[in-house]
Amino acid sequence: TNYLHATYLRDDSEYTQTVGSGWMSGLEITIQGGDGADNQAYPSDIEPMGDAEGIFKYPDDDWGAIAYANDTYRVVYFAFGFEAIDNGEDRIDVMRRVLDYLAPCPLVSSDHVISGTLTDATSGQPISGTVRFGEDVTVHTLSGHYSVTLDTGTYDVVAQAPYHYPLTRTIVVDRDQRHDFALAPTPCLLVVDDDHDSEGNAYEDQAYYTATLDELGVDSEVWAVADDTDGPPLASLRAYRGIIWLTGRDWDDTLTTADQAALAVYLDGGGKLFISGQDIGWDLARESPPPFYTNYLHATYLRDDSEYTQTVGSGWMSGLEITIQGGDGADNQEWPSDIDTMGDAEGIFKYPDGDWGAVAYADDTYRVVYFAFGFEAIDNGEGRRAVMRRVLDYLGPCGPVPTEWAVYVPLLLAD
Repeated sequence: TNYLHATYLRDDSEYTQTVGSGWMSGLEITIQGGDGADNQAYPSDIEPMGDAEGIFKYPDDDWGAIAYANDTYRVVYFAFGFEAIDNGEDRIDVMRRVLDYLAPCPLVSSDHVISGTLTDATSGQPISGTVRFGEDVTVHTLSGHYSVTLDTGTYDVVAQAPYHYPLTRTIVVDRDQRHDFALAPTPCLLVVDDDHDSEGNAYEDQAYYTATLDELGVDSEVWAVADDTDGPPLASLRAYRGIIWLTGRDWDDTLTTADQAALAVYLDGGGKLFISGQDIGWDLARESPPPFYTNYLHATYLRDDSEYTQTVGSGWMSGLEITIQGGDGADNQEWPSDIDTMGDAEGIFKYPDGDWGAVAYADDTYRVVYFAFGFEAIDNGEGRRAVMRRVLDYLGPCGPVPTEWAVYVPLLLAD
């Protein structure tokens, strides 16, 4: 009577439903079945005394729960078992209201400030990028620093910056915190090894590209594409300053629809692309060329086989004459195609009949070099280095490529 402020009426209300009143208004709960304890054989009827208030009422208007507060203490009394509420959502709602009424715990803000920096893992210098918390909150860093206010909870965090590998971690936000991210830089170039033939056989054509890049001192890594599947997604392409994409002997699914879409957006964001393959034109453009072929490669497909294995440089390739058969090249060119330039594109390698075998295009946004034959088939290493150097100088993804080669002579020291 003096502390629970209740009058006992009867042992069993015979009801399993009760409706909230006062600060429990809007709630209707069941104390049987569901995922609750299902243990209420005798939920009692009670009556509030004095200044107490009823907060849950049975269908017969008798009370099943009351509350009392004065300047000294607060009490909430359920004459049934809270544990029997038949679902977790209602238990949470009821408990939240009880705790709000009793206020036993100091109020803790649900907002917390999360801050930190993004830095280059190699140099330690701050870098601009983004930090994403879950699916809904993305904050952009300014000179490497970020700060965001988040609700209490657990978040999957992804930190990203151009030309760096992303970092992911899971954090529990329960107070103000600092989270720094040191992102490792990616190599300058991504070599997309998409050279399965039409029968699904894999080749090592990418080795001619990577070896040439190594000899030129340009860092790269390889993305191997499984047969007739999509290549790297847009988010992966954007991590590199330049893309080299080779299709080798493939003549179907050289570039999937998803590949073309990802490359188009990559280029629209300022990308640099060198793409090489003898059957890209035949696969994509022999009937109705897709927008990627005309609007991004800036080429017109003429015929499948030029029937030539020699081609002469023009424009910024002037002075080079290359053979795409024999020697120490891949020797894989059965169908080196004829193409023509579109719009402001320029021809850079020409067959003896005057048709183009390679074109290039540049505007204020992106740069593309397209070989309608395989770079890997150039018949000697010196030729491959000379061609790749000029391609990279034109695309400019990695800075100047050295033209002089150091010769190291062993120094013999006298005893």
